[in-house]
Amino acid sequence: SPPILIVAPPPITESGVLATMFGGGAEKSLGLAEGYRAVAEHLGCAFLNAGDHVTSSPIDGVHFDAPEHARLGAAIAVKVTEMTTSSN
Repeated sequence: SPPILIVAPPPITESGVLATMFGGGAEKSLGLAEGYRAVAEHLGCAFLNAGDHVTSSPIDGVHFDAPEHARLGAAIAVKVTEMTTSSN
């Protein structure tokens, strides 16, 4: 089977139109990457922390703006290239 990449989402921010809905979420989301990393290690999967590459939009604190999508896509492309090159 092909290698699997688990991508942790970046932390959210409590800003914009969804700030109230996600109250307290920013602090909780800070631990997501380490949780995802532990699962990836346990399962023997590759891992990428999206928070190292992108930030959530100040418009709603959860989604990404277009430039962030491009940065995340580029980071994933590099990681997948590393994974497929090292597995051959």
